[in-house]
Amino acid sequence: MLRREFEGWDPRIGEVLKQVDKTFRWALYDREPLPTWTKGRLTLLGDAAHPMLPHLGQGANQSIEDGMALATILAQVDRARVPATLLAYERLRRERVAEVQLGARKHGLVSDSAGDDLGVRDAQARRACRIPQAALQLRRGVARARRGGALRSGCF
Repeated sequence: MLRREFEGWDPRIGEVLKQVDKTFRWALYDREPLPTWTKGRLTLLGDAAHPMLPHLGQGANQSIEDGMALATILAQVDRARVPATLLAYERLRRERVAEVQLGARKHGLVSDSAGDDLGVRDAQARRACRIPQAALQLRRGVARARRGGALRSGCF
């Protein structure tokens, strides 16, 4: 079946596909947000902490936000405070990421009902992502940490 889909394409593609013995469909898998990402001196980020469906196109963005948040707050502490700082990172990011993760799930259902109306779909995605708020949240959270205040999730 796969070879039929590529009939008439460049012959090199056919040669590559001759090497394929078995194909399968790859479904999209979803899971609830994890209750915790951190244990001692170990924490998760990106898809390891919060895999999400592709319906908002935010998986890589959330990983980048995680990495930036983690690098920024770890740069402010000594080794002894790393476990507490990892918990602060988790508190800072978990609520935002869970919202986007669940939003991707919901948006997948809504997008199916929006059909081909890309304007409707894009407006829904912008509302679901709230990207400018996330950047502001991270900037304010890091500024608070630099002043010695506690990092917390939610709006600052």
